[in-house]
Amino acid sequence: MQIQQSTTSKQLFALIAVFLIGLILIVGVNIFFSYLMSELNEKVDNQKAKIEISEAISLDIQKLRSYFFEMAATTSNPRATKLVEDDIAIIVDMMNESIDVLERGGILKREVSLNIVDLDQMYKNIKYTKIESEKIVLEVLDIRPKIDEFLDLKQKLVELVTLRHNASKLGDTQEFARIIDEIRLFFKMAPAFFNRFAENNARLLYEAQKELELLEIEIEDKKNNYILTEAFLIFLIFIFVFVLGTLIFKSIDNVNKELKLLNKELNKNIKELAEQKSYVRGILDAQSNIVIVTSGLRIIDANKALFEFFSEYKTLEEFLSEHDCVCDFFLPYGEKYIIKKDYDGKNWAEYIYENSEQEHFSAIKRADKIYHFKINIDKQSFSNKEDILVVSLNDITIEIEVQNRLQELNENLENIVKEKTKELQDLNENLKQKVIIEVEKNRKKDKQMIEQSRHAALGEMIGNIAHQWRQPLSAISTTSSSVKLQMQLGIVSNEEVEQAFDDIMNYVQFLNQTIEDFRGFFRQDVKKEPFNILDSLKSTLKIVSASFKDNEIKIFTDYQNETIMAYGCGSELSQVLLNILNNAKDILVEKNEDDKKIHIYVEVVNDEIFIYIQDSGGGVPEEIQGKIFDPYFTTKHKSQGTGIGLYMSKEIVEKKLGGFLSVKNRDITLSNEHFLGACFIIQIPLFKE
Repeated sequence: MQIQQSTTSKQLFALIAVFLIGLILIVGVNIFFSYLMSELNEKVDNQKAKIEISEAISLDIQKLRSYFFEMAATTSNPRATKLVEDDIAIIVDMMNESIDVLERGGILKREVSLNIVDLDQMYKNIKYTKIESEKIVLEVLDIRPKIDEFLDLKQKLVELVTLRHNASKLGDTQEFARIIDEIRLFFKMAPAFFNRFAENNARLLYEAQKELELLEIEIEDKKNNYILTEAFLIFLIFIFVFVLGTLIFKSIDNVNKELKLLNKELNKNIKELAEQKSYVRGILDAQSNIVIVTSGLRIIDANKALFEFFSEYKTLEEFLSEHDCVCDFFLPYGEKYIIKKDYDGKNWAEYIYENSEQEHFSAIKRADKIYHFKINIDKQSFSNKEDILVVSLNDITIEIEVQNRLQELNENLENIVKEKTKELQDLNENLKQKVIIEVEKNRKKDKQMIEQSRHAALGEMIGNIAHQWRQPLSAISTTSSSVKLQMQLGIVSNEEVEQAFDDIMNYVQFLNQTIEDFRGFFRQDVKKEPFNILDSLKSTLKIVSASFKDNEIKIFTDYQNETIMAYGCGSELSQVLLNILNNAKDILVEKNEDDKKIHIYVEVVNDEIFIYIQDSGGGVPEEIQGKIFDPYFTTKHKSQGTGIGLYMSKEIVEKKLGGFLSVKNRDITLSNEHFLGACFIIQIPLFKE
């Protein structure tokens, strides 16, 4: 197969070489004949330049004649004579320059008069190349002596005009008349001179034009011959390239047919392997948590989350050049935190896997902040390969920070109780003994009740916050992972990315609001005010939209109007709606039906607001319908929920909003869509001014 590939490569190179040689030959022939044509065109242009110079000399002869007669007829003083004499000198210089160009070649610069406003004249450059083999006609050689003869005539005329001026000035009439007669006699000879002068130049112009006509006929014949010769050569080159290229192409085609048969199965296997590799990589990189594939001693692979966390490393090779194990970054933090590489002769990953019934954590410091991770490890075995461990580091930093914050709140509350107790003791010191005894009894009783209430409230708060945060955090993770994967696949628009970022910020604001709302749930100073329940519903739908879109869940809404007012805290109703919608989403995802949908209907009946949340998840089994609002009751795995969400929802609706929360199964058609599933009904009083 390698020999065939080598032969094919040589044949391809030969085919390319043949076409390149043919192309070079065609270009060379074209350049050669273009050069010949350009030479012919240069001859024509040169002959035209010669004619233009001859025409310029003719114009100069006419100007000399005009100035000559002007000097005799119009000049009456030496100053006027001198001006005309200067003009004649300029014309003579121009004629000599023209003759020099005809004799030796060069560029003749001539002024052209224009009748244009702001542009009286312009200059034209006439380029003439003297051809060595070309003979100068006799008329050209005869022009320069004529110029010298003209200068002699001009000088004699200047002398006569000067004598005429002097005689006129002295009042010598006889001398003045004699000179006038002499000037008249002089001018009778002048026309013959100028006629011979013009005839010489006319013959020069005639010879040039005649030569141009013959040259154009010769050039036209040569051009036709060049074109025919060039076309014939190009045709021969084309035939040569076509025949040789066809032979080589047929040889290549035969070899390719054999190679196609050999490569067909190989390409199929490579494609399947590439698809599997891309699929596995896509799954790994879509995870928001850090995933590492390791043998326990060295890292084999990792997803993008590792390099996003350790941003100074762009590739796994860069990371491994400095660290053999991610455990190099583990910090001592607590009893369940992994800090060593080896435990009882086993590496840390094997130790965690064999003790999976226990929880294990790790702490890593980055940029002056400590991040906390929960470690989960699974083992995979492959034929003819060593076992590998898949390590998942789940970021629980926010949960740890919340726990630390709650601990601080707990300590502050104890200090407040101590301060208030001390104040009561100081106030009661001056009371009578009997009052002191009674107050002391009541104080102990009150303290016991406060302690019991505080511990119960704090314990329930911790559980509720953990549950309420788990769902928004999961939605944040799902939204960010989805956007990353869509961006990698190039199927996301800028509007979708911006919307995803807005949803994440809404989740974060919701988390902050959740702390305040839960703190307010156990205080009597929570601010209650009229609020539009549709605002709470719309904000909740906006928060879950990304998660529902990813899971292909459709939501249908039906309102009587856009303003339905209730009295209480709108964020508390949002918590209830979020709990119910997320529970419905989990059921629909678990059922994995093709048509996953939720219908929300709001109506007002007899000063009562009813919110119906109907899903298509099949309904709640009858044997557990009476238990789903009990605290800590759940049908999910312990890692997915604590069973306190619906309990807290019922507490909020009935104790904070003065309403009622219930559930029942329904088989119903709403908005032309069939629903078979659970329907949660929220009933709260309508607020009136």
